[in-house]
Amino acid sequence: MPGPIIAFLVAPAVAFFLAAARKEALIEATQESNTWGAHLVAMNYQAKLERTSRIVADEAERPELKARLKEGDDRSAQAWLEQVAQARPGFTNWMIQNAAGRMMARAPWPTPPPLVRHLHDRDYFRGAAARVGKSGLDAVHISRVFTSMSDGRNRFAISVAIWDGPPDAPRLLGRFSGFQDLSTASTMGLSGRRTSLLGRVDDDTKERYQLIYHPEYNTPRVAIPVNAHRLFEIQKTDPSKPEIEPITEASAKDRPTVADDDYTDPVAAMQGGPKRRWLAAFAPVGNTELVAIVQVPFDEAIEPDAARTRRIFVWIFAALALLLSIGWLRAARGRRARRRTPATTATL
Repeated sequence: MPGPIIAFLVAPAVAFFLAAARKEALIEATQESNTWGAHLVAMNYQAKLERTSRIVADEAERPELKARLKEGDDRSAQAWLEQVAQARPGFTNWMIQNAAGRMMARAPWPTPPPLVRHLHDRDYFRGAAARVGKSGLDAVHISRVFTSMSDGRNRFAISVAIWDGPPDAPRLLGRFSGFQDLSTASTMGLSGRRTSLLGRVDDDTKERYQLIYHPEYNTPRVAIPVNAHRLFEIQKTDPSKPEIEPITEASAKDRPTVADDDYTDPVAAMQGGPKRRWLAAFAPVGNTELVAIVQVPFDEAIEPDAARTRRIFVWIFAALALLLSIGWLRAARGRRARRRTPATTATL
C-alpha cells in the first residue's frame, strides 16, 4: 500500500485519539478549577452565615427572652420580639416557640396572622433541640429548606434552643429563630463561572435539595429542585461538631468537594431553554446541609479546544489530500514517460 494512503488512513485515527485525550485533560483541568472555586464560595457563605448566626445567638442569650419563655406570656413575648425585629432588619422575620413547639410570637406579624401555631415538626425546631445545653455559635442550627405556611415563601432558618439549668442537665424552654427568604442574593461568584447555593429540603421521607441563591432565581414562591445524583455523595454532617465555626485553614478540607461532569442547571431547564451540559463542583458549607455550586457550560469549556481540533483535522486532511495529489501526478507522469519510451531488444 503506497505511503500516502497509509498516512491518510492512520493520521486521522492518531489525531482522534490525541483530541480525545486533550478533551479529557481539559475537563479535568476545568473541574479542578471548579473544585477550588466551590471551596472558596463555600467558605464565603460560611463566613456570611457565621456573622448572621452570631446575631441570632446573641439575641437568644438575652435574659429577657428566657424570662418570657418561663412566664409563657405571648403578649409580652410579642412586644419584645418586635423590638428585636426593628433592631435587626437583616432578617425576613423572627419567631419564638415554647418547648412544645407552639408559636408564642412572630415579628413582623403577617396580615392576616398565620393559622398554624404548632410547628414542632419543622427541622428548625427539632434541629435546634438536638443542640440544647450548648451556647454561642455551638448552639446554632442552620435548618433545612421549607415552604412557609403563612405566605408560601421558601426559606431556611437560623435557630437556637433556649434552656435553663446546668449544661449537663438542661431544661428546654423553647426555640428562637431568625428566618431568611430564598431569593437572589450576592453569590460571591468567580469570574467566568456561575455560582449558586442550595439546601436540603425539610422532608423526612427522602433526601432532596432545592435552590436557595442563583443569579437568575428571583421567584421565592417557586421551589426549584436540584436533581443531581452526585449531591448524595457529599459527606454527611457531624452532629458532634458545631454547624458553623470561624473560618480556618482546615475549613475547606473537612468535607471534600464532589465534581459532576454532567450537571443540568435547574433554572435554565425551568426556563425552557435547550438542555445544556455543565461541568460543576459541589462544596458543603461548614458542617451544614447547605451546598455551594460552581459551574461552567461544558461547551464553553471545551469549544475553544474543539475548534482547534477541527482546524487540525482540516489541516491534516488538506495536507494528506495534497500528498495524494502529488503522488498521483508523479505516478501519472511515470506512466506517460514509460509509454513514450520505445521498447528495445537486447541482441548479441
